[in-house]
Amino acid sequence: MASSIRWRASASRSTRSTRRGSTIVIALALGASLLATASACRSVTTQQPINLDSAVATRGEPVRAWEVLDHGRVVGSLVRYDDAADPARGFFSVRNVDRQSLGIIDLDGRAWRYRPHVKEAEWLGTGTVAQSASWILGCSPSCELHEIPLHELEQEPTQR
Repeated sequence: MASSIRWRASASRSTRSTRRGSTIVIALALGASLLATASACRSVTTQQPINLDSAVATRGEPVRAWEVLDHGRVVGSLVRYDDAADPARGFFSVRNVDRQSLGIIDLDGRAWRYRPHVKEAEWLGTGTVAQSASWILGCSPSCELHEIPLHELEQEPTQR
């Protein structure tokens, strides 16, 4: 009987040590997987425009301005900017009634709208300047452009 008690005691010791060893192995495996997951979450990318070294900054000067009217209501404005050194490099800036720039139209009538939290502007299509302004402002295609003096755009929007 004493031998069977000794055998049970030694068997329970080996079972405890096996459980303790497996618990340690599981804890180490879990810790290693957490470290691998945490280190895999970080990534860094660097982007640079193509031919950045050959880019030349130019300054466009506002030369003309229009109010955009949709069914008699002012929905925004349009300002033409020209480069004094190269008149073919002009563009139109489309703004809402709060004078926030919503998009641009190039001299070929191509319209791009800026979207919040999006890196690239959305191309909307090609048309007349009035059509392109209506796409950017989201008003009817029958909107009208009424030329205004540039200094009127410097006033507060509610004073116009």
